[in-house]
Amino acid sequence: MSVDITPMNLSDIFNRTFNLIGKTALRNLIIAVVVIAPVVLILGIAVNMFFGGLADVLTKSDFEDIRIWEMLSNFLGAGLLFILSLILLALGSIIVQVAVTIVVCTEMEEDEITWSEALTRAFGVRGWKAVGQQILYSLAIMALVVIPYVMIIIGAVSDSDTVIGMGVLGFLVIIPVSIFLAIRWLFALQVIAWEDTGVIEGFKRSWFLVENNWWRVLGIVILLSIVAQFAISIIVTPLFFVAMWGIISQYFHMMMNGADTMTPGQVAGMLKSLGWGYGLVIGVSEILSLVVTPVYLAVMYFDLRARKGEFESPHTADVGDAIDLDNIAPTGG
Repeated sequence: MSVDITPMNLSDIFNRTFNLIGKTALRNLIIAVVVIAPVVLILGIAVNMFFGGLADVLTKSDFEDIRIWEMLSNFLGAGLLFILSLILLALGSIIVQVAVTIVVCTEMEEDEITWSEALTRAFGVRGWKAVGQQILYSLAIMALVVIPYVMIIIGAVSDSDTVIGMGVLGFLVIIPVSIFLAIRWLFALQVIAWEDTGVIEGFKRSWFLVENNWWRVLGIVILLSIVAQFAISIIVTPLFFVAMWGIISQYFHMMMNGADTMTPGQVAGMLKSLGWGYGLVIGVSEILSLVVTPVYLAVMYFDLRARKGEFESPHTADVGDAIDLDNIAPTGG
């Protein structure tokens, strides 16, 4: 459907973001919990296995009682499960971002969608295109940052001050370039999620939208990120102390008793209480971030579209239609 959206100032973006967070909070929270909670459970199991195995080693009275192969297999299993959980967490976070973006963009278009419908779309082709886009996005930025490090390492190994100097100089040059590209490509996921474009088209479209607005986007993103992280920390910090109370209480107990070191049994008890608490804190922090961050990025995405004059005509294309990228000639900004 056609809507009349005009360019927004900072106050408008804040107001629209807070209104949409309140309006979509329940749906977005359900989406995030449905996708992320099972992954966090796996993460908690992995961390618990690792620290539980380490605690068992500490409580053995004799080193001969330790079965080396059993211990190694336990640590290896925990490590593989931990890596798997991190991969699933990354994939799940992208899917949630797509689903939340669909919910918020639907509200921006003055329409409605259920959380299940948004999640179904996110698990479709556009969701996996977003996964591919985020992988390419991360690899491109990481590759640029890694180049000067490699040069410095090569220079150190070959004892060449010239190569080391080139690496340091390259680092000073590439960091600003990486930030520039990160902002120009920032809205590729929103483009794919809402306009259902291809991966490369998403990059091109984001590049076009940010054109002539780079500094503005950078400033607003930094400001909103600080506000969002502060709000999330207000909730997560008390939860952290609750989740880690086993460790904190034993540490204070040791200090009050005047002990300089902990016994192996005390350390083992602390380690055993770490796994689930760690998983809980990570899970809640990730869920809250996924409920908030995609909202202000979607609002900024619509603001950039409005600044390109895409909502001026009453004959604006339907929301599901991809914009013809052949008529867009991205330029540097």
